[in-house]
Amino acid sequence: MEESSPLRVRAAGICVVAGQVLMESLADRELWGVPGGRVEVGETLEQACVREYREELGMHVSCERLAMVGDCFFELDDGSVSHDLTFYFIVEPPGRPYKPPVVDSHEPELKFTWLPIEALNAVDLVPEHLLTLLPRAIRSERTLYASYDARKDGKDMCATTVVRR
Repeated sequence: MEESSPLRVRAAGICVVAGQVLMESLADRELWGVPGGRVEVGETLEQACVREYREELGMHVSCERLAMVGDCFFELDDGSVSHDLTFYFIVEPPGRPYKPPVVDSHEPELKFTWLPIEALNAVDLVPEHLLTLLPRAIRSERTLYASYDARKDGKDMCATTVVRR
């Protein structure tokens, strides 16, 4: 039996303004993902998403709907397996701006940028299945479920999507 890390539950917010989606990366990399982080004990998924935006960007957002659930396995550097459940919400900044607001990182290890939705294929995304599923989650009124296995042990990397109401 393989050793595994505890289940990690995360909440993330997909913020789209004028056809551009807000993305985050570690400051020393160009590997982009949706802003978010771990859910803390005693908070709901929505509260975690709102808190992460406030802490990382100083931006106050509201969660409009659950867009996608990512059920992902990753092999860590020490050989253990991480099982992450990430709940992606469509979020709205205050005032529903007509153009992407200026964003500044409140955490020195993170950077943020607005990317046109149609240009997501030109950057490295993490997890990789965001390339196909993020545009779909933005357009759909349904919640997507994605199961993704990114272990380094030769297992196929695959994304499975089930659309639910």
